[in-house]
Amino acid sequence: MSRKKRKQAKGKSAKPTYECPASRSLARAGQPLAGFVQKAKGALVPKHRRLVKPRVDCSIHLETACAAHQNEGEQIYDYLLVLAADCDAHYVEVHPASSTGTVQEMIHKKKGTAAILGRMGVRPDGTWHWIVPSKGKVCFKASDAYGKRLAAAGIRQPRRAL
Repeated sequence: MSRKKRKQAKGKSAKPTYECPASRSLARAGQPLAGFVQKAKGALVPKHRRLVKPRVDCSIHLETACAAHQNEGEQIYDYLLVLAADCDAHYVEVHPASSTGTVQEMIHKKKGTAAILGRMGVRPDGTWHWIVPSKGKVCFKASDAYGKRLAAAGIRQPRRAL
């Protein structure tokens, strides 16, 4: 590699960020998350991309973006997506629903995510989703106590894809 090319490469970041034109949600979110915005499903782990069906304008891997603001033992949702259809924030956690204990864990993750974003100066407005991996089993229904607890916390019922 020539000296000139090395100099140019040195100034570039490993993953270029993307300015999402449709994202009023992320614009309201402010600067703390701006450096982590990826185009379309770019922030999603490859095996999770197929679980998100609608067109995504931009995405953020929250575990990476919020790592510096996370306290010991605090859990956080996986992704923040902005869908092309509505330009709103959609928080997504890909997690099994194989036991009723996972309901409390999901509520805990939502509270942790909201607290971390609050410390960053970001309002955690949006829809909260729980996506179950394809081989996972959902062991409760929306009508039972666990499903009602999830709804009361403002988290959508678990499903196979967004």
